[in-house]
Amino acid sequence: MKKHPSKNPLLVSAAFNGEITFWDVDAAQRRDEVTTPLRQNSGHRDWYLALAFSPDGTKLVSAGTDGTKVFGGFPTGFSIITKPDNLTRLTDVSTGAELATLQRGSSKLIFSPDDRTKTVAITSRGAIRLWNTETGDELVIPIHDDLPLGFHHNVPTVLAVAFSPDGRWLVSGTTEGEIRMWDVATGEALTVFSELTEPMEQEHLRHISALAFSPDRALLAAGTPTQLHLWDVRTGHKLFSVSTVYTRGWRTYHDYPKPLVFSPDSAILLSGHGGGTIQLWDAKTGDSIAALDGHTQQVETLKFSPDGEMLVSTAQDGTIFLWDWDEAITELR
Repeated sequence: MKKHPSKNPLLVSAAFNGEITFWDVDAAQRRDEVTTPLRQNSGHRDWYLALAFSPDGTKLVSAGTDGTKVFGGFPTGFSIITKPDNLTRLTDVSTGAELATLQRGSSKLIFSPDDRTKTVAITSRGAIRLWNTETGDELVIPIHDDLPLGFHHNVPTVLAVAFSPDGRWLVSGTTEGEIRMWDVATGEALTVFSELTEPMEQEHLRHISALAFSPDRALLAAGTPTQLHLWDVRTGHKLFSVSTVYTRGWRTYHDYPKPLVFSPDSAILLSGHGGGTIQLWDAKTGDSIAALDGHTQQVETLKFSPDGEMLVSTAQDGTIFLWDWDEAITELR
């Protein structure tokens, strides 16, 4: 990992149990003096269903539950039942103060990268809501225009959303395998990248598990339980699809490629996988380049630092890895 003493880089991590931790990257230590106020004011949530930081790292938007119950035990295992509190909260990261509240829950939240808009995309069954956290206004985007809002019978659920780097566009992926791009300012549908209408023996195989724009806005990547896809954003033409299914012994595994992120130069697509592997793909050809190993369970987060020099990855095993991107690429090549 490269040292940047003049920049004093700070990493903020959020766990689903509500614990927010600040890390001094150079010293590889917790920054408890800024963590404590937020921790003391985070008691309104027992469990987080969705979390997202603002682009400048000063605000946190969250959807959670007001209680959890654990059922079962040995030898059948445990089940955790959560009760959503149907609230989306905006919190000041440094003080823990609640800045705004929306009377609506969500399983997926994402901040627009254009911090001037202060916009958060909130997914719900059959719709996407764009919440202006400063004015409180909402723009509702129905996933199916031919169904009245609130009509939930056979309405697909939005599983993945992603903003374009400039915040002008939003793409959504559903349980039906449909991927659409929307105009953030108007809510108008712009492009349909994928629309799976053919019946499938296993319906979950059409689910869109992750979406990502390249930094130059030229490419859109999407993951399903069986494949990784890449489109040219300008033409809507699919460039390639790569299978992520593998066989071990007599069993076949569907290795969900999530999350997804492009390298700063848009040349490499990175995907996180269930065994903890971070796979690198050539964004022009779809060829597998190499893999970064270290995590032991499903990779949950892949983010590049603002200067593009560091890759941050997290996984369900509770680990956070910091990768020097130039060094990693040099060694792999």
